[in-house]
Order: sequence, then structure tokens, then C-alpha cells
Amino acid sequence: MIQPAANYPMFKKNIFRFPNNKFARFAVSGAVGTMVDLVLLFVFTEWFAIWYLISSVFSFMFGSVTHFTVSRFWVFKNFEKSFWRQYASFFLVHLGGLGVNTLALFVLVEYAHIYYLAAKIITVLFGVSWTFWANKKFTFKKVIPL
Repeated sequence: MIQPAANYPMFKKNIFRFPNNKFARFAVSGAVGTMVDLVLLFVFTEWFAIWYLISSVFSFMFGSVTHFTVSRFWVFKNFEKSFWRQYASFFLVHLGGLGVNTLALFVLVEYAHIYYLAAKIITVLFGVSWTFWANKKFTFKKVIPL
């Protein structure tokens, strides 16, 4: 007979801790932004016949805005800086990631012959740690009053 999850304290502890874990929330937020990015990459490339690298820049921007909005209101719940000041910092962090991701996407598609959507997923997986650290350190850093 299978025991209910409530009988397993470790499961109970972790399942209720998840909503308070910033990295886990950031991962969910990033997944939402990534889904927006991937869907729009496909739409721009396949439906509008835009070259995949140009499509990836535009789709990345939409995904980034989505990721920022979810991160600001749900992950970090940080409203100490103005929306636009936080977004500028977030955007700069992601802009660095965009450059690296676009170059990696080009190399994976053109030289490794990986389908552009699969290559995009690979580039996203490598950027998660960087964006979490940089956004926590710069964009959503708590302001300490003097």
C-alpha cells in the first residue's frame, strides 16, 4: 500500500519550501520566459521566414521582458528601485547573455548542424546560472539604507 505524501517529512518539508526558494522560482520564471522565447523564435522563423539569428534576437527580447516581469513580482518581490531602473539592470545582464547565446546558436547550427530550436535550448541551459547570479547581485539587490 502506498503511503500518503504527508507521512514523508522530507517530502513535506521540500514541497512546501519550493515556493520560498528563490533559485527554484527564478528557474520557473526563466522557464516561462524561455517558452515565450522559443515559441516566438519558431513563429518568426517559420511563419514570417525571418533568418533564425534575427528571429532569436527579437524572441529573446520578448522572453526577457516576460522573465523580468515574473522575476520582479514573484521571485524577488523587490520594489526598492524604480521599475525602469531595475529593468535597465536586468536588460544589461541579459544583453550580455544575448551576445553569448547568439554566437553559440550560430556555431551550433552552422558548424555542429543542430536544429536551431534544439540549439537554442542548449544555449539557454548554459545561461541559467549566470543570469541568476547576476540578477540577484545587481538587478534585485536589496538596498541598504545608510
